[in-house]
Amino acid sequence: MFVVSQTRGPAVPDQVVGVVGSDIAVLYAVRDLALVIFIGGFLLGWWRTTTAQDDATAQTTREMYADVALAVIVISGWLIALAIGTQVPARGVPSLLPTIAFLLVTPVYAATSVGVGVVTGIVTSRSMRGRVGALLVLGSILFFQAIIDIGYGTVTGTPVNTFQPPSDPLYFLLHRLSPFRLFIAGVNWIYGIGSSSSGVVITTQQLEPATELNAFITNAFVAEHTFETVPWFLTGWAALLGLCLWFGATLIVIVSETDG
Repeated sequence: MFVVSQTRGPAVPDQVVGVVGSDIAVLYAVRDLALVIFIGGFLLGWWRTTTAQDDATAQTTREMYADVALAVIVISGWLIALAIGTQVPARGVPSLLPTIAFLLVTPVYAATSVGVGVVTGIVTSRSMRGRVGALLVLGSILFFQAIIDIGYGTVTGTPVNTFQPPSDPLYFLLHRLSPFRLFIAGVNWIYGIGSSSSGVVITTQQLEPATELNAFITNAFVAEHTFETVPWFLTGWAALLGLCLWFGATLIVIVSETDG
């Protein structure tokens, strides 16, 4: 069973109350860089795949993917380290164990971003039609929420207001199916915000709302704040599992690709 979304809910349990202290340094870095990593990884993976046929080194798809994924992982690591480092003097050092978990998850996310781009490059081409197809794939992921809102509203016959989303487990699940949202939900869970596929700012504003925000933000896709019993597929560990499934699926396609 699930409860109706509320403009201002009851007292939130400790395990889903906001960001704790210095961990905000990491979560702000995720807020600022998660989408950059995905777009950059996707575009580099797609571009390198579609230009590989003219590459004199004649790398296989697997070798090319490994090189690009490693480069994106390293660059992402430096960017995140820089973003966190600029926050540490004011915020303090983030918690050790959650940060270790975060550092293990982030390379999977970066590699998945590249993998989605590589797979898109495999099924498209350098032609204008192929480029349009790649942009459609990227756009469908970036604007996945709008697509879900339109589809859900069409099927149910009820228009969806993103700032007052229906308290439907299926809708919450659809909201977090993209690699980007799964990564956000997983990192939020790691740092104790709860299983929320919304960014840290909107999530914490919902969990600790100011008066002027009450009419603007509701549950912000925080599962624990919305459902009396959180379905297993909306838990934080399930989000991380979903990200791993994206990674595994793209890897299977890349490994099975026959070059030449």
